[in-house]
Amino acid sequence: MKIDVLLTPSLAILFAAEIMFTAAFNLPCAYSQVPQVDSATDTAVGEVPGGSESLITNDLAAGWTGSLADWRVEDGVLIGTADGSLKQNRFIVSKTPPVQDFELNVDVWVSESGNSGLQYRSEVLDEIGPDVMTGYQCDVVAKVPKYNGMLYEERGRRILCHTGESVITDASGQGWVLPDATSPPPVFPAEQWHRYRVVVRGNHHQHWIDDTLTADHLDLDPKGRRLSGKIGAQVHVGPAMEVRYRNFFLTRLSPTTTPDDEAEVPDNAIKIVPQGGWKKKK
Repeated sequence: MKIDVLLTPSLAILFAAEIMFTAAFNLPCAYSQVPQVDSATDTAVGEVPGGSESLITNDLAAGWTGSLADWRVEDGVLIGTADGSLKQNRFIVSKTPPVQDFELNVDVWVSESGNSGLQYRSEVLDEIGPDVMTGYQCDVVAKVPKYNGMLYEERGRRILCHTGESVITDASGQGWVLPDATSPPPVFPAEQWHRYRVVVRGNHHQHWIDDTLTADHLDLDPKGRRLSGKIGAQVHVGPAMEVRYRNFFLTRLSPTTTPDDEAEVPDNAIKIVPQGGWKKKK
């Protein structure tokens, strides 16, 4: 299938392979005041940067709703655990008002078998339960490099952009990988602190781990995408696990009034197959 290329100047820069994983994509970061640490035993907690809000409260229930029994706060660190018996993924939901355009920065530590995620622009699925969310997710799963830091849509279109990829989801909901702007997924060892960063402007989503761009996605699907929603955190079904979040800072950006829908899929883009979303059981 051949689709003509017509890129705006900004998207031409975005999709250039030679700058895909460079500082050219590092937008102003409110997180720069937080000390960098990589020791799993170091629980240094930094001050809240100006213009940001901390999503961690000493009283868990004061800042979050949902599956509070799976989480606790210790010395400024939000800790989620699962014992291996979960039947479905469970979430806590931040009480901060829904986000539109934003920058999210957080230090993350996850156990070797851990699987978690940072939900954003998401909603609670009340028909399934108060602990279930749907929406965009920055995955946290150190044991699978192509998943760690990817863009996933929980109970939606599922994997939108593997780690190391640049992807356009077209207006029909079909995803296309841009091979000139795609690299092998980097490895971030488990049980060490890593800095995760999510920047969303309009329909453009970018994820970083330790200043390495892990996912770059343009969502042109008007029916599938979300332009606003809640922030949450996940504990996943599967083996017993632990995940820790600290220096969990949200910076709200000026909303993009109109999503960038002018981009077209390049000739050499690779169609994502299979393509399919979550199906509700009847």
